[in-house]
Order: sequence, then C-alpha cells, then structure tokens
Amino acid sequence: MNQLYVKLNPQIKTYDIDIAGHVNNSVFIKWFEDLRIKLFNEHFILPKLLSNNIYPVVVSTEIFYKKFLKFFDKPSGVMYIECYNHGIITLKSEIRLNRKLAASGKQKCALFDMNKSEIINGTRLQKIIEPLG
Repeated sequence: MNQLYVKLNPQIKTYDIDIAGHVNNSVFIKWFEDLRIKLFNEHFILPKLLSNNIYPVVVSTEIFYKKFLKFFDKPSGVMYIECYNHGIITLKSEIRLNRKLAASGKQKCALFDMNKSEIINGTRLQKIIEPLG
C-alpha cells in the first residue's frame, strides 16, 4: 500500500497557551484530531463513509512531547497511515517547528459499522483501504 498522508499548518491561538507560556499539551491532541479528520476527508471520502453509516473511531492515542511551542511559533504537522491490521488502522503523526520534532504520536482507529454494530475488518476493510493506496 502506498503511504497516504496529509499536512497541516496549525495556528497557535492565545487560548492555546497555558500558564507556563507555551502551548498546552492538550492542543497537540486537538491538532492530531484535525489531521485525522483531514486524512479521512481526503483519502477515505468521509462523507461517503458517514452516508453508509461507517464511522472512524479512535481506540487509542499515544503522544510524546519533545519541544515546547510558544505563541508566535509556526508549527507544521503531518499524519500518515503506518499500517492496518485486524481491523485497526494505525496513524502516525508529527508536529514540527523549523524541521525539529516538537511532538510525535500514534492513533489507532477502527471503522465502525453502525448498521451491524461491529468493527469492519478483514477483506471488507481491505476493500475500503486498498483502492486508496
């Protein structure tokens, strides 16, 4: 499978800054969410999935903070599909400032079929993912 990825240049808002004067850790999770929604919009045609009652669900998030960011910094982010296995899609993310890693992380997601109340896996998941790669 070819690597599917998206890029994002998040803006730091005044309300993103915590008492220590840098971007609050929770904001990085929000940026991961923005990247994940962008990835699903661009590569999985999110409106089509939703119209078929298929919803992407985050089952875990892991993040490692490497460098703090301040108000006037201009970070960039990237997210890509690292792998999928047994119905779980693993997404890898990085937030950088001037090419230096500020945070990295992984999210594990599943596509959930609301009609059948089950996670989509096996050949059905491959039919959704592989034409994209």
